[in-house]
Amino acid sequence: MLVKWRYVLMLLLVMISLVSAAQRTWTGSVDNDWENSANWNGGTLPSNGDDVVIDGDDYTNAPSISANSSFTIDDLTIRDGAVLTKTGGSLTVSDDIVINNATFTNSGGNLSADRFTTSNSATATLSGGTITLDNDLDLKSSSTVNISTTVTKSGGGDDDINLGTGTSINISLGAYISGFNDVDFDGSGGVTFDMTGGTLDVTDDFKIQDGDNNSISVSGGILNVGDDFSIESDDNTISFSGSADINIDDDLNFDGDDNALSSSGNATVDIAEEITDDGSNASINVGGNSSFNSDSIDDFSIVTQESSVSGNLGPNVLPVEFLSFSSTVNEDGEIMLEWLTGSELNNDYFTVERSTESAKWIEVGVVAGAGNSSQEIAYEFIDQDTDHEAGAYYYRIKQTDFNGNFDYSQTISHLVNVTETGELSIFPNPATSILYVKKLGMALDPIQIFNLQGQEISQLVTQSGTFSHGITINIDNLPTGAYFVISNNRSIKFIKH
Repeated sequence: MLVKWRYVLMLLLVMISLVSAAQRTWTGSVDNDWENSANWNGGTLPSNGDDVVIDGDDYTNAPSISANSSFTIDDLTIRDGAVLTKTGGSLTVSDDIVINNATFTNSGGNLSADRFTTSNSATATLSGGTITLDNDLDLKSSSTVNISTTVTKSGGGDDDINLGTGTSINISLGAYISGFNDVDFDGSGGVTFDMTGGTLDVTDDFKIQDGDNNSISVSGGILNVGDDFSIESDDNTISFSGSADINIDDDLNFDGDDNALSSSGNATVDIAEEITDDGSNASINVGGNSSFNSDSIDDFSIVTQESSVSGNLGPNVLPVEFLSFSSTVNEDGEIMLEWLTGSELNNDYFTVERSTESAKWIEVGVVAGAGNSSQEIAYEFIDQDTDHEAGAYYYRIKQTDFNGNFDYSQTISHLVNVTETGELSIFPNPATSILYVKKLGMALDPIQIFNLQGQEISQLVTQSGTFSHGITINIDNLPTGAYFVISNNRSIKFIKH
């Protein structure tokens, strides 16, 4: 008898599990409100563990997620002409978001998922809020993706931005894309990569490896490649123009045939190591006021030089050798810039310049130079004018000689990402060491920290300082992952890197 009841109990547990982890299908029979249970099959809102399906053939009204919504689900599939619009709130997808021949727009609020995939002529517009992924950004089969907000790959790993056949990706002002290992062109070709502003930080390689006839255009913003920029397939066109700033930390490799690269306008291209040509019929054309710099050019004979080109084509001896240039946030929440010089020749002073568009620059301060030096010298400057307004800030250093001649450092970007819920805000998000928590207009209630399992872990953090209407929290002891800050009856999700 006891054995029989054990089997009955196990059967009940399986049934409960199946009920709790159900598929929820959007019907939109009443209106477009995601939080109206009458719009879902079975009259039940989706919840943690549910697979959500939005099918364009099965609904009356297209769904919309508003600023006050907060949901956690398992998978999200948008397909067959469906449209989902998210203007705010918080949506956590434990596994994958798949957009198949459908349209998705995220213009505000927080969105997190394991993997984000588009396919079959899907359109995704990520224009606001913060998007956090734990895995790849997979863009496939003639889909179009527009990015003008923060997209972060959390944690480490070899997760990539994958661009499939016929894909079009458009990166514009306001975009801050970071944490991904590679950008891989891995389809049959015909990819359009268009960057007009913002920042794309690639940890490892930018690889045009599969498929021919791809088009890459960077006319604004900052493209940072942590290792090689490799062109491995054939008949590709690469254009750097406008105010684009391209930094390649290793080699620029032409391994395929009949590839053409041009650099024009005021574009700056800095290649830390070699330009190599192991294919055939490759060309580089540098025109306008563009600056194209490389340590050396190995086995590369087809180069048209119309303006400033360094490397073996005519290296420039700069009065100041910049070894590094970086930004951090200090204990008072201010942006601190630090740079290191390896040598200085007739160096009068440095002018720190800032921009929010990587084109219109303003002077924010002056730091005296060392004149002449053959030793490493460290400099720092604190920008006290930004007051934690959300957005990407671009910085460069203008170095001026005693005779009035000047030159510029590379351009770097610093993201101030303020996440707000009602009157509560935190920044930066993601954070690495210090988190700033602010209550707009009044004092904060006590702060609590919870993990995604609902366990309070406030004991792992310490208050490290205060500022107007807010406190600073040291989160060094938190493991990498996602957490919630709770105060004043509000909660905000943040990512610890």
